[in-house]
Amino acid sequence: MQRPRPRLARRGPFATAAVMGLALLLGAGTALAQGKVQKVSKKLVDKAEDTLKRIKDAEKQLDKTTDRYGKLIDGKNVKARRKEHGKVADEMKKLGKRAKDVRENARDMEKEASKFFREWDKGLDKIKDPELRALSRQSMAESQGQYGQIITAGRTSADQYDAYVAMLGNQLQYLELDMSDGAIEKLKSTNQDLRGEARELRSRIGGFKGEIQRYVAALK
Repeated sequence: MQRPRPRLARRGPFATAAVMGLALLLGAGTALAQGKVQKVSKKLVDKAEDTLKRIKDAEKQLDKTTDRYGKLIDGKNVKARRKEHGKVADEMKKLGKRAKDVRENARDMEKEASKFFREWDKGLDKIKDPELRALSRQSMAESQGQYGQIITAGRTSADQYDAYVAMLGNQLQYLELDMSDGAIEKLKSTNQDLRGEARELRSRIGGFKGEIQRYVAALK
């Protein structure tokens, strides 16, 4: 018997020829079970796409916060810096809200993923053909591995975000006490390059977003 092409095995469960034929092979009862898995998959895709929207909102707010910070550091005098200081603090609060939205959506996405894999696993024993059952089990393992990459990318993004926020908070407190030219020069002479941290955070977020987009494409 000809082995299935690797391209099909890497795709999501509803794109493989094996799973598309399960209803015909196993009868009406199993067809209903597959419909349930597809519904769970649809919820996972919806939550993932919602998470992507929240991530994009957070990216925009990150840029606003970092741009405002630049105006604070580059302020020509204490009066100008004092004005920008409060604006940076406001943008930072908005960024915190956007980050909270992302984390809440990511947790919801993980719950849907758990349901998805649980239903998929329950359906494996109903496949009577051992070759098709093995193929579906392999696809599930690959899908779990791909989803694991989302979790890893999300955690690295969260760690970088925490580092960015901690640095910004410390610098705002530092400038709250002293906004003189000398204080600004001392700050600039340190290794605390917030804009560099922002670029790294942007890169980590991009990786997180890319993993979600790839996974959604595999499930559709």
